[in-house]
Amino acid sequence: DKAKNSRGFEQFKQLPPKLISTINEVYPNSKPTKIQKTIFEEIPIRENLYALSSTGSGKTLAYLIPNILTMLQNLSPNQILKGKQVSILILVPTRELAFQVSKEANKLLRYYPFQVLSLVGGSGRLDDTKKVVERRVDLVVGTPGRVLDLITSSQIFRHQLQSCKTLILDECDQLLTDPFLPTTKSIIKNINNKTKLMLFSATESKKLKTELGIKEENFKIINLKDSEEVDKSRIIFEYLVAPHNLHHHLIYSILNSHRNDKIILFLPTVISCKLFSEWLTSLKFNTLSLHGQMGQIERAKVSTKFRKASSGVLITTDLSSRGIDYPEVDIVLQWAIPTSVNQFIHRSGRTGRMGKTGSSILLLSPYE
Repeated sequence: DKAKNSRGFEQFKQLPPKLISTINEVYPNSKPTKIQKTIFEEIPIRENLYALSSTGSGKTLAYLIPNILTMLQNLSPNQILKGKQVSILILVPTRELAFQVSKEANKLLRYYPFQVLSLVGGSGRLDDTKKVVERRVDLVVGTPGRVLDLITSSQIFRHQLQSCKTLILDECDQLLTDPFLPTTKSIIKNINNKTKLMLFSATESKKLKTELGIKEENFKIINLKDSEEVDKSRIIFEYLVAPHNLHHHLIYSILNSHRNDKIILFLPTVISCKLFSEWLTSLKFNTLSLHGQMGQIERAKVSTKFRKASSGVLITTDLSSRGIDYPEVDIVLQWAIPTSVNQFIHRSGRTGRMGKTGSSILLLSPYE
C-alpha cells in the first residue's frame, strides 16, 4: 500500500496512458490527493455521487478527470468529431470559479478534440447563443443564471443538453441556497433524467435532502471531512479582540510585519474594500482589490495577477471565499465576525491548501 501511495496517477489503470501523460505534463511531480484517489477508485462511475471534502483538497481534478474519461468511452467517433452535444455540464456559483475550472479543463483536454465553453454573467446572451451554434460544446462550465438564461432562450442549447452525461454542482451547498436555489432546480428539471449527478462541497448542506431528495440508496456518499490532507492541523487559527477604533492599527501592524507574505484580507462590504485599498496603497503596500462592483474583465485580471504573485495583499469581499485557488497564500485575515460557520470555513480555506501550512486570523470587537 505504501508503495502504491507513493506513485502518481499511473497507479490508476482505468486512466488511459494519453490522459496520464497529459496530467503529468500539466501538473509535473503531482500526486493524487485523498479525494482524487477515492473517486478514481470508483471509475467507471455509474451512480450519483455526493462528495464532502475540505477546501483546497483537489476536488476540481477529482471530478474533471473521470468525466473526461466518460466522454472518451461513451461518445461515438462521429459525436467526438462533431462536438455538438453537451457531455458534461458544471455549475459553479461565481464567474471567477467558472474561469478557473475552465482553465483546468482546457489543460487536461489539450491533446483531445474536446472543447470547453464558459457561460457566465457579464457576457452577452447573443454572443453565447452564437457560441453554442458555432463552437464545440463538449464540456460547459457556467453560473446558474447564465446557463438557465440560455436554456430558456435557445432551443439549440436545450437540445444539446439532452445528451448530457453528467451534471456537476461544484460548491453545491451554495448552489442549493438562495438566491441560486430556484435557478439550480430549474436547470436540473431541464436535464435528461438519465443524467448522472455529481455534487461537491466543503460543507454539508441540509438542503440536499429537502430540495433534491438525496437518499443513501440514490447516491454514493463520500465524506472525507474527517480524514483530509487539508485539515485544521495545517492552519494556525488565531483571533484578536480589541476596541473597534484600534482595528485599523492592528490590521496595519499585521500586514506590515508580513510584507513578504501573500495575504487575503476579507472585509464585509464593497465600500470597506475601496477605503482599505486606498489607505493601504498610500502606505506603500502591494495591494489588489476584488469586489462585486468591478467588471468581469477587471476581476479576471486581478484574480490572475494575485494567483501569479508571490507576495502582496488581496483586499476582497466574500467573492474570493469559495473555490478559487490562489496558490501559496500565507495568511487569511478576516475583519469582523463572519455571518456563518460555513463562511468562516471557506474563507480560512484559502490558506493551508494542497499540503501547505497557513494562518487564519480573525479580528473582532469586544461585542462580537
